[in-house]
Parts: sequence; structure tokens; C-alpha cells
Amino acid sequence: MPTRAPLDAATRRQSIISKLRSDMNLSDSDCNFIREDPKEAKWIKDHIEPQFWLKFESLADSQSGQGSSSPPSSPAATYMGGTNQI
Repeated sequence: MPTRAPLDAATRRQSIISKLRSDMNLSDSDCNFIREDPKEAKWIKDHIEPQFWLKFESLADSQSGQGSSSPPSSPAATYMGGTNQI
């Protein structure tokens, strides 16, 4: 079976937004995409309703085992801060 080419950033962002709005689980690669690139994290946060961004933050915190009082472990976590920062 041939492998699919990776999605471009715009398609990936739209897919993540759709999953968050549809109450679907994000894959580890989706979460890593957001966590590893502060510009992508900012774009998604700026283009999605706040309750869905909070859903991602909650998921990211639970996957990384850190609470809002823990220091961030990635560039996107630095951008994301806590639930009310930026």
C-alpha cells in the first residue's frame, strides 16, 4: 500500500480545528504539530473558538503530565502559557 504524502501546514491546521470542533480525539502527531511550532499554535488559537482551544490545552496538559503551574516544555507550550495567558 503506498504511503500518503504529509499534509501541508494549512491542511493540517484545518484538520485539527475540525477535529476539535467535532469532539474528535487529536492524534499524537496533531498534538506534536501544535506543541512544536509556536506560529502554528498561535494561528490555531486565533482561528478557533476559545472553548475548543481550552480543550486542546487540557488535552496537552494531560498528555504531558503537567499542570498549569509546571514550566512549559516546548516552544508552543511557552506560547500557550496557561489557559488565560497571551
